[in-house]
Amino acid sequence: MLKKKILLSCSMMLLAACISGSTPCLAQEDDAKREKQMQAAQEQVMKAVKRPIKDKWAVVIGVDRFVDPRIPHLRYSSKDAQDFAKFLVEKANFAPDHVLLLLNEDATQRNIRSAIGDLWLPRRVLDDDLVVLYASTHGSPKELDVGGDNFLIAHDTKQDELWTTGIQLKDLAPVVEQRTHCDRVVLILDACNSGAAEAGGKGLYRATNFDLNAVAGKGKIVISSSDSNQRSWESKRYENGVFTHSLIEVLEKSKDGQDKDIEAAFDNLKDKVQSEVRFDRKAFQTPVMRSKWEGDPLVLTAKPVAPRDVDADDDNPYTFKNVIKRGGKPLALAETKAAPVTPPVATPTTPSVPVQPTPQVVSTPPVQTTPVQTTPAQTPPLQTGSQQILGT
Repeated sequence: MLKKKILLSCSMMLLAACISGSTPCLAQEDDAKREKQMQAAQEQVMKAVKRPIKDKWAVVIGVDRFVDPRIPHLRYSSKDAQDFAKFLVEKANFAPDHVLLLLNEDATQRNIRSAIGDLWLPRRVLDDDLVVLYASTHGSPKELDVGGDNFLIAHDTKQDELWTTGIQLKDLAPVVEQRTHCDRVVLILDACNSGAAEAGGKGLYRATNFDLNAVAGKGKIVISSSDSNQRSWESKRYENGVFTHSLIEVLEKSKDGQDKDIEAAFDNLKDKVQSEVRFDRKAFQTPVMRSKWEGDPLVLTAKPVAPRDVDADDDNPYTFKNVIKRGGKPLALAETKAAPVTPPVATPTTPSVPVQPTPQVVSTPPVQTTPVQTTPAQTPPLQTGSQQILGT
């Protein structure tokens, strides 16, 4: 009996010791498990960004005319957008119906938000695709907004209602990622907020520039045309912004036929922009890039491995190919101008009957006529029924 009690007591003590000693062991197991999960997630992200690009899509925005009279017009923003869209289609292997081009009157806040978050990209883009967002327009500094946010200026943006009528910059790329589940997003901004007081500069007034750190996120590359407190200049040599013209040049294939990845091309872009602006404007403009891209270098001109056709019934009037058919005119402008152009309704005339000129009224003396002398006896009676009615 005593033996049994001793054995039972020893067993209880051993069990208590095991339980008390298991806490650090379990904690170590949990830490190891979490570390494995993090490694697996990181490997999954790396696999995602290393997967080849299946298809490519772009939304290209250019605005140089604004409804609000307080916002100064620009000269070449819409042309910048057209030239960049043309580069994507002709030299960067984007299909003509995979590039949406919103110019001036078509680049309203509603159309832009619909393109990136509702009716266009979310209905076309898949996980392994590439999305490029490009905008050439004014930008607003955070000091102009009560919430301290940056905004892109759409055609119908009101300067004193930025949150209501503008495009909030920090949400631009994240909205694309959330709405399309695509982890390859490139955002290119030829817009600064540092002032347009001098001719040829973009921006609303002198202030700090966009907070690119708030825009960039995992799987994104963000390129801005200028650093803080700098203008983005339009060229004196050609009808483009200096940044966009230089960007197209550095992204094109090199002489040996090799494609250039975005990050490698950026150094050349920065040098070209700085040199031209310094020489022509005696000013500074330094493009800025923020990248949290993981994986192999991202080549904008790479061919998609599994391009998809757009259904003919789903053809969008704002695609590059349709804008080119309209001669580059915004759809809104083309529609408003097309309505009044109708042939005048001709009044039918009879060719066989010549039109007689209206006789002129001329004052003439009264014609003197000789009165006819008649007598009642000589007047013959009226041979009509009126005689009976009159009682004659």
